[in-house]
Amino acid sequence: MTALGCLFAACALALAACGEVSALPDAGEGPPDAAPCDDETDCPEPASVCHSERDVCVECEEQGDCEVGVCNAEVGACEGCTATAECTSPEASLCDEGENACVPCVENAHCDHVEADSICELGACNACELSAVALAGSHTCGLRNNGTLWCWGNNALGQLGVGTVGDDQSPTTEPARTNDEGADWHALDAAGTREENRGHTCGIRDDGSLWCWGRSSSGELGLGDDVNVIDAPQRVGDEVDWVDVATGSGSSCALRDDGALYCWGDNADGQLALGPDAGDEVASPTQVDVIPNWQHVRLGDAHGCGIREDGSLWCWGRNDAGQLGVGEGVDQALRPREVVSDASWKSVALGAAHTCGIQDDDTMWCWGDNSDGRLGLGDGDDNESGDEDEDGLDTSTPVQVDEDAAWRAIALGDAHTCGIRDNDSLWCWGRSTNGQAGTDDRDAVETPEPIEEDVSWSALALGGDQSCARRTDGALACWGLNDFGQLGNGEVSEAAQPEPTDVPCPIADE
Repeated sequence: MTALGCLFAACALALAACGEVSALPDAGEGPPDAAPCDDETDCPEPASVCHSERDVCVECEEQGDCEVGVCNAEVGACEGCTATAECTSPEASLCDEGENACVPCVENAHCDHVEADSICELGACNACELSAVALAGSHTCGLRNNGTLWCWGNNALGQLGVGTVGDDQSPTTEPARTNDEGADWHALDAAGTREENRGHTCGIRDDGSLWCWGRSSSGELGLGDDVNVIDAPQRVGDEVDWVDVATGSGSSCALRDDGALYCWGDNADGQLALGPDAGDEVASPTQVDVIPNWQHVRLGDAHGCGIREDGSLWCWGRNDAGQLGVGEGVDQALRPREVVSDASWKSVALGAAHTCGIQDDDTMWCWGDNSDGRLGLGDGDDNESGDEDEDGLDTSTPVQVDEDAAWRAIALGDAHTCGIRDNDSLWCWGRSTNGQAGTDDRDAVETPEPIEEDVSWSALALGGDQSCARRTDGALACWGLNDFGQLGNGEVSEAAQPEPTDVPCPIADE
């Protein structure tokens, strides 16, 4: 070293002693013995990882640093494998002993050691569960935990959104990916009745945009007057602040993030809550009243209900069975009317002609049509007039269900009801001619009865004559009517199916 070099070295040591920090090497530089590289194949051990920014070989620190092999953190080297258990990266979980390297998975068994219940999908191990599901009269849709949307069942009206229209003779019996160009979704709802040849689905993407598809017999897709059947998701308007969506038989409503409520579609019974001048059909989203303070909305066959920010519950539309909960003497409400109650509500669910909700104290209350025991009050008398039945249970206003129970979730089908209690147990009641209330060959289950008593449940959804619920382990199970494959188990059957059957998590193949 020259005298000048010694002087510089001495200065550098002096600066370091004074607490100055040495500069990091510029891009392209590495340790003194670092080898330049383009990828890991250029790197000798132990400096076995090609740094993506500096293009030099460095030592690995964790498994994710290694594209090939297993990271030995003690020496900083990516080493070859001798057994699949050594390959813990989701992207390389299988040991190819011939190549002495970890490679992408080929089947689900290659993922068991990476994460419990993960599946092999396109060469990578991914967690797979249906995190949300929506049921209609003859079709079902579900969201996977990765944001992808899948549908199954009847597609005669394009309601599955897969880009084609099917027919009644060839339903889709297993989950099929919607034709959505790889979009991520976070909310959805589905509706439809076979008697009226209706079926549509709406969902909200992660960017806040709203999309609908299926049959538009009354403008329920929100796409204007000149629409009949749409077989793939189509955007509704240009807004990107939608937060919740609800569908009914021929109608739809949705909430924006400022609390404004919009509805469209069939309005023959006032189910859009738009007042007397709206007409029988509305083909595009129209705001309900001028007070944007809604936080939750749901629709039935011909009525709707919503919860405002103050916890008050309001309903509108047809009231022939007392389903609005506003008392006797009201056949129809063209604008929102407050349910007869001083309580604060946390959730509400609607059937064909009955309504149930959970109050802030976790009590459940139901009202409306009590035929088939769908209110869970222990008396299945038909009460479509909305008057008191012979036991004095006034179903035109809320009546408490099972006074000793605390509830945290509720869902309604056309004529049956299910709820999850605070101990994660699942209970159902009402019509069960197709096993939808979890019992075989029974017209009516008049009080709540447990479903799989030794199982814990986390969420549920009902529609038509079928039911689905998610266990706390993430598995989705469905039961009830399966004449269009809407249970998602790969079969079609006219027989009642009262036993919950697991729905296989859908796996992308491309």
